[in-house]
Amino acid sequence: MATDSPPTPSISNAPISPQGLASLRELQIESGDGVFEELVTIFIAAGVALVGRIKTAAGQNDFSGLKNAAHALKGSSASMGALHLSALCDMLDRTEPDANVNLIEQADKIDAEFQRAKTFLQDELAPTKPRT
Repeated sequence: MATDSPPTPSISNAPISPQGLASLRELQIESGDGVFEELVTIFIAAGVALVGRIKTAAGQNDFSGLKNAAHALKGSSASMGALHLSALCDMLDRTEPDANVNLIEQADKIDAEFQRAKTFLQDELAPTKPRT
């Protein structure tokens, strides 16, 4: 049976892996106050721009722009522990121009997963959030 999009990767449903969050917290301990917040702020700002580029490129069938933005977001999301987002970006990064893939649908999946990761990380920054 042919599909219009690649299968969704099989990764934990958490937007940020527990190991990724623990690594970020460890970096905070080692490097001092503000590092976690700075990393989250940079990731979110860059992610918003990259998701915008992915959606624009998908709408214009711009495979070069799509692959460049997906590749960049893949790396930064993996570094933050957003493994599902990274896997979705990887699938898009590896998509060939002649593949039977709905690019707009894939871009929307990336956008939705980025929003989940962004919300999760913003909640982690909330002052009432207990630190583990």
